[in-house]
Parts: sequence; C-alpha cells; structure tokens
Amino acid sequence: MKATDRCFSLPLTAALFGATLLAAAPLHAEAPTSLRERQERIIKVTTDVASAVVAIVPDIEAARERGVNPALGSGSGVIVSEDGLILTAAHVLQAVGEEFEIILSDGSRVKAKALGKAYGRDAALGKITEPGKYPHVARAQAGQLEVGDWALAMGHPGGYEVDRSAPLRLGRVLHKDADGFIVTDCTLSGGDSGGPLFNLDGQVIGIHSSIGWRIAENRHVPMEAFEKNWDRLMKGDEWGRLGMRDREPRNRPNRQRTPDAAPADGPAPDQPMLGVGLTPSDQEGALVERVEDGSPARAAGVQAGDLIIKLNGEGIADGPGLVAQVIKRKPGDEVTLTVERGDETLELKAKLIAAKDLKSE
Repeated sequence: MKATDRCFSLPLTAALFGATLLAAAPLHAEAPTSLRERQERIIKVTTDVASAVVAIVPDIEAARERGVNPALGSGSGVIVSEDGLILTAAHVLQAVGEEFEIILSDGSRVKAKALGKAYGRDAALGKITEPGKYPHVARAQAGQLEVGDWALAMGHPGGYEVDRSAPLRLGRVLHKDADGFIVTDCTLSGGDSGGPLFNLDGQVIGIHSSIGWRIAENRHVPMEAFEKNWDRLMKGDEWGRLGMRDREPRNRPNRQRTPDAAPADGPAPDQPMLGVGLTPSDQEGALVERVEDGSPARAAGVQAGDLIIKLNGEGIADGPGLVAQVIKRKPGDEVTLTVERGDETLELKAKLIAAKDLKSE
C-alpha cells in the first residue's frame, strides 16, 4: 500500500487539508471526479455529521447509587434519531454498563441506557433517556457498499477531549471479511470503538468494531447487522458472544480484496485462547479493552482497562507480544498474568482453552 493511500489520523482541520494530498484513483460513478471536489464534499459531510458523533462513558453516579463499582470502559457512538437512538458496538455497552452517559459534541452530558446487544455481530443500540431533540444522521441502506469506496471514520480516540471535535480519518473500503465485517484502512485508536464509518453522502455505513495492529485490519459492523436484528435490538434482547461471529452460510466467489488485506477467518479450532480484546496503547504492555464471557481471562479476574505487563514472568511489550506468547502454548496450559490495575499490581492465573471451546451462546 502506498503512503498516499493511507488515511489521516489527525484533527478535523488537518485531515481535511491532508485529503487534498491523496493520490487520484478510479472511483465509482457517483464519486467526485477531482481532488478539489472530493475535498469540498468531505468538508460538507463532516460539518453535517460531526454533531451526531458522541462519546460513551460510564455513569459513575448511577453506579454508586446502586452500590456497585463504576465501570472502567468507554467508547464512541452515533445518534441516528431525533429522540436520541444511538448505534454503537456491543463490546462498548458491555464495558460501560446498562446505564451510562453520552458526551455530546458541545461537551454537555446526558443520561442514556443500553437496549439490545448482538454480541456475535458486535452490534448494539442505546437510547438517551433525557427528553430532547438531538442532532442525528441517516443510516445507509444495506448492500450499497462496494470495494474501493471512500469512507470517513469518526470517533473519540483516547476519549473525549474538550478542546477537540471528533477527529476525521479518511480511507478506503478494502473488502468484507469472512464474517461480513467491513475492512478499511481508516486508522483507528482506543476509544474509537462504537464510532461511525460514513460514506461521502454523510450516511452511516458501519460501526467501528475491532482495531487492527496493521493499517488494513480495522473492522466495522455493517448496517446489515443492525437492520436484520433491528426488532430484537430495540426490544433489548442480548445474544451471542463476543469473538464468536454469527456467520450466515453464503457463497463468496471471486471476493475482491487488496493484496495486503489480512485473512480474517478467525483462529484455528485448537488455537489456545486467553479471551481478551486488546487495544493499542502508548504504555508498555497489552491494554485490555474487553474480556470475553466464559473465557480464561474472565475466570482469572481480568478486567477491561487492565494492563498485562508479564506472562509467566516474561515482559509483554504490547498486544501482539501477548498474542505471540499465548499462541506458542497449548490449550490446558496454566499461565500467570502480571496485571497493572490503577495503582495495584496483581498476579492472576488463567488456564488457556481452545478457540473451539469459546462457543457462542
């Protein structure tokens, strides 16, 4: 992949300026025919949609009133109805709890609650519970996405910052993986999870699900996952398990993919698993973004926000380093994790299991 084909992980104004530097490439008939036209279109879209992109954080006050410890996770989302319906990722709502807060683009906070969660598709709905008319965007119709389409990723990487609007990252749709997730080269960071992926018409085409360690490995929940399960999500149903995709049998002849797109058919059945989702971090260690239900990590007491710094006494530099340590072992092996949690350093023991034993509910 050429450097000029990569998306920009910059604040909005810098990203828009940088968009003019992208190399020209064949576009579909509906796309702009010049770099300047494309830049003007991107500026209009981001101006139109930015106010609907929100940060999702735990409701600490509500947790304390219930006598429970506040959640540690956070993420992003997008408002898609005037009364405050929110699209986000299931693992984000799992991390923040059933009651949470929404930070709007102007910095104000409103209360919200979780609705349904399709864990196998990582799709979830939330709802603002305070009456009002909220800025919102349209959802794209399912099935309109094509390989090579331009895409705009927004969210709150690193969490909400009062002096910054939701940054824009520009990229391309590379392909759809074996589970139907959209794969783009839009750079994502921790905190972007649950944020929106837009087309150049300002419609939501996907929700950020998992952040890859390579630029071409970022995956987004497609609108089909929401549309097909809309009634269940609105009713508040929960089903499936994170990391175990709800696949539908289908033929995929001549699937288009770019040369550097990584295979995404999931782990081998006998691959050892710890059962954590990781997110990039500037800290030394593997930062846990989520913990799978029924996993060794869950049984050991690992929590979202933990920083795994050692495995069996061997230092862990980053997420890929932890993965490398786990996959060289075998199911049934017991490992000791050294974990930093706030000001504490903990030693947690976990017994690895095979990927096939992390079964979807």
